[in-house]
Amino acid sequence: MMLRTTVPPRVMASAVQKQMAALDPLVPIFQVRTVEELVSGQVTAPRGLSVLLGCFAGLALLLSMVGLYGVMAYSVARRTREIGLRLALGASRSAVLVMILKRALMLVGSGLALGLAGSLAVDRLLEGVLFGMTALDPKTLVLSGLLVALTGLLAAYLPARRAAKVDPIVALRYE
Repeated sequence: MMLRTTVPPRVMASAVQKQMAALDPLVPIFQVRTVEELVSGQVTAPRGLSVLLGCFAGLALLLSMVGLYGVMAYSVARRTREIGLRLALGASRSAVLVMILKRALMLVGSGLALGLAGSLAVDRLLEGVLFGMTALDPKTLVLSGLLVALTGLLAAYLPARRAAKVDPIVALRYE
């Protein structure tokens, strides 16, 4: 039985229970709750799962950013002589910066392609958690892809800037 009232629901609960008992004392009365409590109880578990998945997604983004930074920093360190030689032969610092960022974009692009394939593989599992949208929502996929690409470029920018600042003479005398 549902009841609409202008009086606070907790105040009405005992009066309604007495009235129901007077009508039929054999009918048990249990779970006296407001609609807000009922709805809140229904969405607590999915909401918690959504928050947990969001935390895991944020952690995955952070780990991918740190990983890409590490790979790009290592790559730049290994290519110091090559970059110094390019600069000594007349390559501009912006060309070196673009070269390193292109490499990073190739890594990010391949990661995005694998991520899209993975999201296509698990879309049915995620649809039970997502309310009001599908797992393959184009706007969400594009925005999350842009977020990953921007964080990837940010992670690669520091090693690329360091590569562009390499002194050719120091790099060629290295070792």
